Amino acid sequence: MHFLYFVPGLAAPVTSDNGFAELLDRLDLRDVLSGTVAEWRLCERGPNQDRGQVFVAREPGAEGSVDIGYYPDRQRWIKCADGAYWLGYWLGSLPAPDALQRKCSLDTMPRELGDGNTWMIPIARYWQGDVALPETFGITDDGTPAQTVDARYGAFYEAATKHYDEVARAIEADKAPAPNPDHVFDLLCLALGHTYRVGKIEILALGLLNTGNLADVSNAVIGLAAWNEIIEAIAKAEKKRESADTPD
Repeated sequence: MHFLYFVPGLAAPVTSDNGFAELLDRLDLRDVLSGTVAEWRLCERGPNQDRGQVFVAREPGAEGSVDIGYYPDRQRWIKCADGAYWLGYWLGSLPAPDALQRKCSLDTMPRELGDGNTWMIPIARYWQGDVALPETFGITDDGTPAQTVDARYGAFYEAATKHYDEVARAIEADKAPAPNPDHVFDLLCLALGHTYRVGKIEILALGLLNTGNLADVSNAVIGLAAWNEIIEAIAKAEKKRESADTPD
């Protein structure tokens, strides 16, 4: 299943690429749905009790959806952007990761999130300090070659770096990291938006993040989770070797 989007007052489907891009800009959905194609259905009475268009966004070439429309007894609808659009989904059939996944070549780590499904979390930087995101080879004004994170990942990398620095300072001071939960939530929304067609509202609707998984998922973003797994694997291997070397 996919998310449904209802646009009030829209008399006809938006079929041109430019028109759809302009609509996404108006609804502030470009970051979530850019690069998708839409399947439309006229709705005489939508969740706002007035006429509009319902659409489903899919990756180009993906199979079409069967049921598109407004069925209030079988769906939940959420008012978004002061009513500029509504987000909907079928009751008992929340969109799964495979229905929302983007084509993505980023390094990721699997994590089970609040819906019980496994989601791929992109790594922004490795715990050893290396950048994990694509970089562009450029040059500074004084002629010095330089590498910078690709612009489309800039906000994600900046938020991840701030979190990395905060966690690293706490560990160096032998203290438990205590980052601001709101900041971590915003970071993870940025992260998931690069591997899936989701924004903050979709993530909230899915119930993906909670106080019990924020630390684990954010550790995946900054490479700490992968580093801990490496350390644990080395410790297990060392323990196994010592056990094998111990005489009976």
